[in-house]
Amino acid sequence: MTQSDLQTPATSAAPRSVLGTVLRDKRFLYVCALLLVLNTGIFLLSRARDRLPIPWPDAVQVDKGFVMTNFPDQLPESTVAPRYVLTSDARLGEHRRSEEESMPRLAEDVRLQLNVGEPADAPRLKDRASNWYMSRNFVDVESKTPAALRLWQLDLTYYTGEADTVAHVPGRCMVAAGGVPVGEDKVLTWDLPENALGWKTVKVLRSRFEMTKDGQTVNLVQYYTFCVNGVNEYSWATVRWDLRKALWQKYVYFGKIQFAPRGALTDNDDIEQADRAAQDFFTSFAVPALSKFPTADKVYLLNHPPKADKP
Repeated sequence: MTQSDLQTPATSAAPRSVLGTVLRDKRFLYVCALLLVLNTGIFLLSRARDRLPIPWPDAVQVDKGFVMTNFPDQLPESTVAPRYVLTSDARLGEHRRSEEESMPRLAEDVRLQLNVGEPADAPRLKDRASNWYMSRNFVDVESKTPAALRLWQLDLTYYTGEADTVAHVPGRCMVAAGGVPVGEDKVLTWDLPENALGWKTVKVLRSRFEMTKDGQTVNLVQYYTFCVNGVNEYSWATVRWDLRKALWQKYVYFGKIQFAPRGALTDNDDIEQADRAAQDFFTSFAVPALSKFPTADKVYLLNHPPKADKP
């Protein structure tokens, strides 16, 4: 036997590993990526379906019609000479309006359109964890206030649990009713009194519209903001995104605060004056309104319960 007979014969090519062959197959990689995306989507959707409602704070009372009923009749609440009173207040004398007008209730079909008290939501009422709404009409009794800025409507709405839609906002509802937007929406930042859900400031969105009825065009203004899991947010699009992306949170809610002067602004009314009047009104109801929403700390503890000590 020669030395050459002991040498390993050369081969034309080294054998490929099975793993290497598989990894070079682009079709296999595409299938793996697709399965990963599908499984991730199924997981996230299952987490979204598992979302649980957050009970209202102790300071909230809601009747069988899903109306939050315990809100001050005058603002500020603890004052002998309030600046704002309900339009049904006896002190208004002959200008007093009915309680039905000062505390309006939504028709059932409208309430259901707003996802308040719908079949999936209604059973949660007994557990103090359903959606609810409130509407009030106040009048500014200060004589120096312009007529168009004396009557104010305040609407609060609370959504919890599977809150995957955002409540109607002026930019949609006013346009659907025939309004034409005027200029760009403006973000207003206001300081808040103490004990207003821990917020030091609030960002509010102001929208302006023109409405034509019976050949007459009027100018209207609307203000609104949101409370998302105890945190302020003014953009409805951001609210929707925040609720959708936070799929790891089982407990979620958002509240909408919307308010507006009932009168139509004239060419002589300064929009900055309207903004100042809106700020005064918001400051007067901020504490009682925000007390109806769970705090950010409450939401955090629900989503991150403390671990029990091991025995």
